[in-house]
Amino acid sequence: MNDHDTFKAQGAAEITKQGADADLRQKSIDWLVAADKHKYSYHFEWLGRPIIQHPQDMIGTQELLWNIQPDLIIETGIVAAAR
Repeated sequence: MNDHDTFKAQGAAEITKQGADADLRQKSIDWLVAADKHKYSYHFEWLGRPIIQHPQDMIGTQELLWNIQPDLIIETGIVAAAR
């Protein structure tokens, strides 16, 4: 296994552990709810344009687009966080 494959395998194992961690999940939800009160997602821009998304969501989107390389992308809007 090369370094990149090792890195990806370690990441996959860590993501699985994070997903199983109920305490981390609850803290993440609590943080999202608290940050939403301050309009956290409205604080970011990309190339001078408001993105109204969390930076980690932008990176996730970029990774999906790079891996899938779709012919067409249609963005229909955003979903508000549950309260």
